[in-house]
Amino acid sequence: MNEVRRSRIFEPFFISKPVDEGTGQGLSVVHGIVKAHEANIEVQSPPGEGSEFSTQFPAIDAPVSEVMAHVRDAAPVHGKGRRVLCVDDEKAIVV
Repeated sequence: MNEVRRSRIFEPFFISKPVDEGTGQGLSVVHGIVKAHEANIEVQSPPGEGSEFSTQFPAIDAPVSEVMAHVRDAAPVHGKGRRVLCVDDEKAIVV
C-alpha cells in the first residue's frame, strides 16, 4: 500500500475497500488493544506485496508454565508451524 494509506490504516472507520465490503474498524480495534497493553505495532507493506504486522508486548513476570497452562494444544492451521499466543482474562475468548 502507498504511504498515505499506510499512515491512516489504524484510524477508526478508515476504509480502503468498496462500499459494503468492510467496516473499517478492525485495525483500529487491534491498535487500541495493543496500546492498552503498552505494546507497539508496526506495519510493513510495500505496494503490491501484501502486509506484515509486527507487535511487541512487554515481558511478564509469570513463570512460563503458568502462561502455557492456558494455551490450547491445537495443531497449527497456517504459519509454517508457528503459533499465536492469545492471552485474555476472559476464558471464553481464548478457548
